[in-house]
Amino acid sequence: MASMSTAFPKTTPFLSHPLTKSDSLIATTVSFPSSARSRSLRRATLRVRSALIEPDGGKLVELVVPETRRREKKHEAADLPRVKLTAIDLQWMHVLSEGWASPLRGFMREAEFLQTLHFNSLRLDDGSVVNILRCD
Repeated sequence: MASMSTAFPKTTPFLSHPLTKSDSLIATTVSFPSSARSRSLRRATLRVRSALIEPDGGKLVELVVPETRRREKKHEAADLPRVKLTAIDLQWMHVLSEGWASPLRGFMREAEFLQTLHFNSLRLDDGSVVNILRCD
């Protein structure tokens, strides 16, 4: 019986040259005929725009207390119960406070956790859905 690999060509007919690391996606020169009247070739530069991606949930959630309110918040926190935090807990506090976990505004509650566990997404208050990547 013949192997299935013999049914397919060894090389692909679609690429005229292999892609190399030196190929640039930022700006490249393209040649094309300008019109039927003019047989000359014009050279044009392709421009690519880039920008930051939109944060999940539409806006970045930054939970850092402004300098002007820090004294007030420290005084308010002095009356709250104490909780021991591990090094990992402190790292998560850092992630949350600087908005890296947008759109989360704090640690997940049970309902949020179950949504991400079962659906790999989180439904926000406005009805939009944000994909959440889990590290298993």
